[in-house]
Amino acid sequence: MKSTKRIAIIITTLIQVSLLINSVNSYSRSTSVEMFFKPENQIEKNPNSANYWDLTGSPIYIDDSDPNYNWSKTAADNDWCRGNGSQINPFIIENITIDGQGSGSCIEIRRSNKYFIIRNCTLYRSGSSSDEDGGINLMFVNNGKVFDNNCSYNNANGISLKWSNDNSISGNIVNNNDQYGLRTSLSASNIITLNNISHNNDGIFLANNDPPGNNISHNIVNNNYNNGIHLYVSRGNNILDNKIYSNNNSGIYDVDCHHNVISNNEIYNNDYSGIEIDNSESITTSMNEINSNEYGIHLEGGMDNVIFGNNATYNINTGIVLLDSVNNNIANNNVNNNEIGIYLENTNNTDISDNNIFNNTIGLFLNESNHNNIIGNNLTYNLCYELNCNGNYFKDNVGIPDTLDPPDRFPFETIVIALIAFLILIISFGILFFKRKFFPKIAQETRELQRTEAEVSVEKEKHFCVVHRGKIVGAVYICPECETYYCMKCATVLKKKGETCWACHNKIEL
Repeated sequence: MKSTKRIAIIITTLIQVSLLINSVNSYSRSTSVEMFFKPENQIEKNPNSANYWDLTGSPIYIDDSDPNYNWSKTAADNDWCRGNGSQINPFIIENITIDGQGSGSCIEIRRSNKYFIIRNCTLYRSGSSSDEDGGINLMFVNNGKVFDNNCSYNNANGISLKWSNDNSISGNIVNNNDQYGLRTSLSASNIITLNNISHNNDGIFLANNDPPGNNISHNIVNNNYNNGIHLYVSRGNNILDNKIYSNNNSGIYDVDCHHNVISNNEIYNNDYSGIEIDNSESITTSMNEINSNEYGIHLEGGMDNVIFGNNATYNINTGIVLLDSVNNNIANNNVNNNEIGIYLENTNNTDISDNNIFNNTIGLFLNESNHNNIIGNNLTYNLCYELNCNGNYFKDNVGIPDTLDPPDRFPFETIVIALIAFLILIISFGILFFKRKFFPKIAQETRELQRTEAEVSVEKEKHFCVVHRGKIVGAVYICPECETYYCMKCATVLKKKGETCWACHNKIEL
């Protein structure tokens, strides 16, 4: 009954995710970035491209609760702002360049419910005196649209939202900001789509957001120095159809969160995990392409999470990892060509069903994990292990028996031993080659030297000439240094040739 109930929960969750994705895609196609305004709004469709303003040294500050800085006064006093704040005629700020000169935000808007647009602006070098400073900073702001801007090279954030709801952030370039590319906190129902976000600390950061959550879709998030998308203590957010790659930590990092949906994303070449989920509950991770990361999906702590229909392939270490968690569902995933397919440690009461797990070095490894159900999986062309476990239930799996043996040796140790043996073999061959190439010559020279010394000694004892090796008749030359004997004829010839004593190399003096 418990397993049937979990299957029903998975099916219900997937139907909801599918409807959500279809609704977001359909909504995006039909409205594009015209999110909150009626189609007949001709002001929004026709940017005022004839005028450009450089406001360096004069950042824009609007506080709609203050009559000295509200929208109406700003529009009346400045050529770069127009409109009346209605849905059909929103306030528009466009075609502006602001160098923030390291202080405050380039554009800051506070306490506003008016409809407005910020578009086609270049905003850079804002300050970092507060966490919210950025190229664009919205606080207590609703009904805004921020699109087609370049918010790069700021000292804090590219774009920041706090206590702000029902805004659309789309089509912006947000690169090389020191903190976050795009930051939202205590905000809900914002649409963040079609942005290019790279070379920031975190690409997108969501903190302390409650339902209804934010929708983050169709963004390109790459080469950020920490995480691509970071969710912290946030609930009800949808992370859909993004391309997230080459970030220095994880592609998506979800920590202390609830009821987020991570679906249909392409996540690859991140240095740590494609998706990392820590201490979170009821997170649905489905239909993502996750490959060539250190880990595909890394889940630690938490409970009641669903991992369904993902392709976790060619990850360097493990396709799917669960640590210290309970009551999770892993179903219908393709997990292949990883070092380890699925790894559980201190993880209990988890269903692993209907997955294709093949061509990994180890397909399934259960370590100190109890009362899990492993049913209907394809586990061919892998090794599978169970270590210090109790009460795990295996049924209808292909490629493994209904009980698993503990590993005799962890593959990493085997690899290390094989490498050491290989190095010893290489060194042995090297020594053998050196001996064969150089030792014979050295040995031959040694033998010749020994033979020469012996012969000289013999010749000295027998009063033989060491040059012509015959008995000396007549006059004799004896080396004053080593007492080697020469006949006078040979000694005379050696002296003329400038040679020395053959035994001690002393000069021959006649």
